[in-house]
Formats: sequence, structure tokens, C-alpha cells
Amino acid sequence: MLPEFSVQVCCYNSERYLDETIRSVIAQTFKDWEMVIVNDGSTDATESIVRHYMDKGVPITYFRQENRGFAAARNKAVELSRGRWIAILDHDDVWYPGKLKAQSEAIDRYPGAKLHFANSEWFLDSGRTVRTTVEGGRFKSGILDSAFTRLLTEGCFIDSETAVIDKQALLECGGFNERYAYIVDYDAFIKISRSNPVCYEDDILARWRMHERQASSVMKATMFEEYVLMFEEILDRYDLPGDVRRRIRDEITSNSVKYSALRLGEGRIGKSLSFAIKRLDPYSMARFAAIKAPRAAYRKIKSITRRKWE
Repeated sequence: MLPEFSVQVCCYNSERYLDETIRSVIAQTFKDWEMVIVNDGSTDATESIVRHYMDKGVPITYFRQENRGFAAARNKAVELSRGRWIAILDHDDVWYPGKLKAQSEAIDRYPGAKLHFANSEWFLDSGRTVRTTVEGGRFKSGILDSAFTRLLTEGCFIDSETAVIDKQALLECGGFNERYAYIVDYDAFIKISRSNPVCYEDDILARWRMHERQASSVMKATMFEEYVLMFEEILDRYDLPGDVRRRIRDEITSNSVKYSALRLGEGRIGKSLSFAIKRLDPYSMARFAAIKAPRAAYRKIKSITRRKWE
């Protein structure tokens, strides 16, 4: 009998956190799952940790490959998965015990949805919770209105460790794009939401770990570049309303400025200028100065004020 969920864990030198991650899956109150763990060329103790749990009878399908990157590991895990639903869990994040049960019930309530997600906590290695992903009652439980447009204009509000994806829908969208190293999941969420309902569960079901080694900390230039490339592709691919296209162009400008500034700071003047010249015209820069810069200044002041009173 096939499991309902295939829990996808992709690893690269994951020995520091992997044990806790696996234990959070084993602790699920809903037991109809398998784990699919892809080791993307780790050189540490990742494999021995996985085999320890396999020897104890935990239902794990394990595959080791030469380092091919995040998206390739994601796609290999999908290929090996037997369940209808792909539940993403990165090697440094954890689930609360009721996570799969809550989302199995949501799948039953909203059978048309092909992508489910929930709220999550951001936490430090100390265990301290910093914030939640969805704050202030932003979404209500159920089918999310205009999910595709909102993902384009509001950023990626889906934390991957809460995401559950219909495997067939994911394959029909082309799987995970191996062109990208950082925005792999965001790109997949956008493609799925274009043609399928997205369901949100207004409950905290997972924890997203903040640490200095994660991709969002060490791959900033790559991240900015990939945002630009993805949004340019979206403008070419989809017939979008004028206001949505304008907001996407603003994001292209903003991320182009950030990318070029980072490369300039690294002394890579040629790369910085060639990227900027191709994408930054006087009109887009004027909009950036009028819209993005004041918002950035406001966020900086708010952050400083918050730290002062903590």
C-alpha cells in the first residue's frame, strides 16, 4: 500500500541538525508516510545518521549522489517518492507532531487544492522563537484568494517546511527548476498556483531555523540574481494585468540594484556594470528611488527602534 505522504529531505553536510529533523518526522501523530532522503554529496556524517534510522526500521528511501545542487536533489527525491503528496522538510528545520495530521485533514476538506501550506515559527539555535511567517491574521484557513498574483506581488510567504504538494501537479509544472540554486521552491510554488488552488492552514505546524550557514545567509548575490531572472521569465511567459507587471518590474529593478551593489563591493566591477546596464533605465531607477528606497529606510528605522527597546 502506498503512503499518503513522501517526506522529502535533501541533505548536504547536514550532520549538525539532521538527527533533530528526522526525529520530528518520527514523532508525527499521523503515521502514513515514508521519508525520501537524498544526500547531495555530503562529506560529513550525514550518511551514518540516515543509516542509523534505517537500521532501526524507519521507512526511509535513501539515495546518495555526487553534488548536483539543491534543485537536482529535490527532483531526485520526487522521482523516488511513492506517495501522492510531497511534504518538504529541509535538513535543518523541524515539524510539530500534529503537522501531517492537520494537513491530511485539510486535503480531505479541500480536495481540489494541489498545494497546501501553514504558518511556522522562525527560531534560533538557542531555541528562541523570533517571529512567525504569517503575522497579524494575514490569511484565514482555506483556499487562498488570488494565490498566483499574491505570490508574484507579495513575495514568497510559503515557508517550504510547511509545504505539501500534489506530486502529479508538480510534475505537470516541470518539477523543480535546476537553473536555480536558491529560489527553487518559490519558482515551483508560483508555477503550481498558476493553474491550481492553494490552501492555507492557519496553525503553526513547523519551525524554520535561522543560522549563519543557511542559503539565505551565504547566497545573497545568487538570490538577487535569480529573482531577476525568474521575474523576467514570468513577464515573458504570462499575460498579466498592467499593475502586476509594474510591480514585477519594480522587483526586477530592486534586485538588480542589490545584486550590482554586492558585486561592486566584491570588486567585480565589470559584472556589476554589465548586469545593471542591461536592466536599469532612468524610469525604473526613478520608481525605485520613489517607492523602494523610502520603504527600506522605514524598515531600517523600525529595526533599530525595536532593538533599542529589546
